[in-house]
Parts: sequence; structure tokens; C-alpha cells
Amino acid sequence: MALCLIVEDDPREGNQLRLTLGSEGHEAMIADDGQSAMAMATQFKPELVLLDLGLPDVQGMSLIPEILKLSPLTRIIVLSGADCVRTVVAALRAGARHYLLKPWDRDELLLIVDREARAVNLAETTTRDGASFCFWGAYPSMVALKAYLERLASSPLTPVLIQGETGSGKEVLARELHRLTRPGGAFVAVNCAAIPSELLESELFGHERGAFTGADSRRRGVVELARDGTLFWMRWLSSPRTCKASFSGSWKPDHSSGLAMSRSSM
Repeated sequence: MALCLIVEDDPREGNQLRLTLGSEGHEAMIADDGQSAMAMATQFKPELVLLDLGLPDVQGMSLIPEILKLSPLTRIIVLSGADCVRTVVAALRAGARHYLLKPWDRDELLLIVDREARAVNLAETTTRDGASFCFWGAYPSMVALKAYLERLASSPLTPVLIQGETGSGKEVLARELHRLTRPGGAFVAVNCAAIPSELLESELFGHERGAFTGADSRRRGVVELARDGTLFWMRWLSSPRTCKASFSGSWKPDHSSGLAMSRSSM
């Protein structure tokens, strides 16, 4: 079961979330503004954060990178009444794992919470000396997997497809592979299946100021952000064809970044 931080300024909504999570055995605490949310996140390092964007003292969006800076493995689920494509994309780009519209569906919320809680439990916080993200143990299949990852790390430009059920630890393996290659760049995760089709190319490749209506500043795409590092493409096979075609046409084997793709099965 997971320790959850609910960031919600509506007492009724916050209590409903707490009761819903508690019915499945999760422990939940409530913060009603940004300042108390950051204080609780600093003290307790929750595994999951359920975040409302409309807070009285700060923009909820600004808390996402701050919470992840404190605890990189924390999973953030945004709950908002704002049905705006750009808000959804901004939240996911900032590091949120999911964006659910209010009023949220109980079964959908609990399914997502359960998956994310299992994913967090598979990961180990990185130590100061750059230790593994994984609990390898001595089981033969895990020893073999570790050795295979180490061989892959010797060819960091080789695209890698990681397959497994949702919550089985695909991202954990991708981060471990990234760590083993000791790259100079960042680990960047992107889920194109969650990005509206009209914004896909902008998210992948970025855009210049004035490129289209609403483009008031230059934005770097995930391909550029992952340069010299690793691009982790979640749900590769379920991504739109246009998204895969655009990316395949731009990525070349001699690019100085690795590519890890994941396929999820239910």
C-alpha cells in the first residue's frame, strides 16, 4: 500500500479522496495549499501525490517539478476541472504521470493509483554513489537480465524494446540502462499515447516563437532534450502512426542519444 499526499483546497473533495484511497488500504494525508504540500512532501516523501492545480497560494503546476526534485520516484497524478489540451500537455511535460478530469471516476482513479504504487515499489531511490535503481537479488532470471543490460550498455546507440505488463518495471529497467551507459545527457520519458495528435510534432521536435497561434516562446522538443542521454518512449506500439512515422524519420543511428521503447500489456 502507498503513502499518498492529497493536495486539494476543497475540504469536501479532499476528504472524499482520502476515504476512497483508504478503502483500498492506502494511507493518505491532505494539504490544502502549496506551502503545506511542500512541507509534507519534504518531511514524508510520499510515494504518490494527487494534485489539484487550482490552489489558493500557488499555481499547482509549479509544484510538480519541485516535488520531483525532492523525490524523483514520486508519482504525481493531476486532478483538475480544466479540460484544456495545453494544460494537460504542460502537466505531463512537467512530470505528472496522469491527468484526470473532475469529477473523477472512482474505479479509474483506484486502478491508476494501484499501478503507480506498484511501479514505485519496484524502484529504489538512487544513492549518492550512483547505485542501481533495481533490486536484483540472486534469482537466476534476474542475474541473467542484469548481465544482458550490461551488454546492451556497451552499445548505447542501439534502440531497445522493453515489453511487460503495466507496473512490471519497464521504466525502472530503462533508467538502469541509462545509468549503466553513463551518458552526458538526461533521461527523458515521453508517452505519445497521452499527447493530443495536434500537438505531437511540437512535443517531439519543439517549435520556434510565432510558429503557430499561441506559440509565444521557443520550446525545445523531447528529442532535443534527450540528446546525449536516453529517450524513453512509453507505450510505443499504441502510439499514433503519425507520431511513430515522424519520429522514425528524424532519428538516425548516429545521433548521440539512446532510445528505449516500451510495450505494455494488460
